Amino acid sequence: MILVPTPAGEDPDIHLIKALLSLHHRSWPNGRPPVVATVADSTNMPAAVLAGGAGVHLVDAEDITARLLVQSRRHPGLSAVCHELLTFEGNEIYTRTEPALQGATYGDALAAYRTAVPIGLRHATGTLALNPPSHTLIQAGDELILVAADQASIVLSGDRVPVVESAISTRARPPQAAEPTLILGWNDRGPTIVNLLDAYLPAGSTIHVAATRAGTDVEAALHPLRHLEVTTSQCDPTSRAALHQLDPARYEHVMVLADDGFSGYHADSRTLVTLLHLRDMKERGGDGYGIVSELNDDANRRLAQITKADDFVVSAKLISLLVTQVAKNPHLTEVFTELFDPSDADVFLEPADGYLLPGVEANFGTVIEAARRRGETAIGYRKQVFAHVPPLYGVVLNPDKAEPLTLTEADRVVVIGKS
Repeated sequence: MILVPTPAGEDPDIHLIKALLSLHHRSWPNGRPPVVATVADSTNMPAAVLAGGAGVHLVDAEDITARLLVQSRRHPGLSAVCHELLTFEGNEIYTRTEPALQGATYGDALAAYRTAVPIGLRHATGTLALNPPSHTLIQAGDELILVAADQASIVLSGDRVPVVESAISTRARPPQAAEPTLILGWNDRGPTIVNLLDAYLPAGSTIHVAATRAGTDVEAALHPLRHLEVTTSQCDPTSRAALHQLDPARYEHVMVLADDGFSGYHADSRTLVTLLHLRDMKERGGDGYGIVSELNDDANRRLAQITKADDFVVSAKLISLLVTQVAKNPHLTEVFTELFDPSDADVFLEPADGYLLPGVEANFGTVIEAARRRGETAIGYRKQVFAHVPPLYGVVLNPDKAEPLTLTEADRVVVIGKS
């Protein structure tokens, strides 16, 4: 395996493409090993693919970051879920064949492990299916895709965990209502963020972009939108007076983007000032809008905790973790790409009272069964009381299915499905 680090300085993709060309045209007596690299600008992806040739696994940093920001805006706490799945501590994603389950259904596999959670199948044909229908048969050569602490914990259980039927909630998911969103700041990921929100949000939803370079530059970068109405205004997001004029209380969600016009350190400093203003304004007004923010440096995440934003996406660290995971298992590129694609299965956090009756004791095996009946795969939960407590922020992935569990209306269940 050849891992190509992101070149430092200006135009990193230019240097990356040159490196890929060198690797592609070099003579390899025993065949070139697989190559993993990061493309900083999505528009350079086609050139990088051509330069690298077959056997190159490219991570589109700009696209993945934008998708994670959009998902975190919709489901606060998602970045903590992704962080655990990408690090080599806690739970990760594994693939393995399970001959004993050949001929069984995906629904059977969901209940077959006590210390691991299947999330999909990689078919012998090479196609990927995350959260397939529960009646999907596991064929010869299919690989299960699982969340587990390590390979040793992926063990078939002899006894199935009993489902507590009396604890299962039958509450239907309410229809999605139109939502107004305020985006503070703008960067190269902005157009992708808005276009993804257009794919997710219902008709009648609105976005207002307030940034130092907002205006025609923002509007010209957007594709024709189907559902959203986008307006812009020029604004310094670090100005308390400017934020008061925007009146964030009018919005359901506020997204604070890192400004690419400044160095990473300076951009994060500006973001922290903006978040502090928002926290103070929110507490003084008793407002309930959610806040998700982008940071460049993970060291600033601890400083940002005082702002009590609902979620922080640290783009550079998450991308470096993803590249490391892909280097370990190249198939994970497809898994994470599908998880963040609005046309495929998503990972999201749903109100727990749609799975378990609030305050009724059950177990996580019951949550998995409740999710299966909704056409979803449950992989964990989030306790709201610990939502601002690092390092897990209330997220528990792949809990022992038999341990007693009681959830409240404020808690969330982490599921894979169609949101």
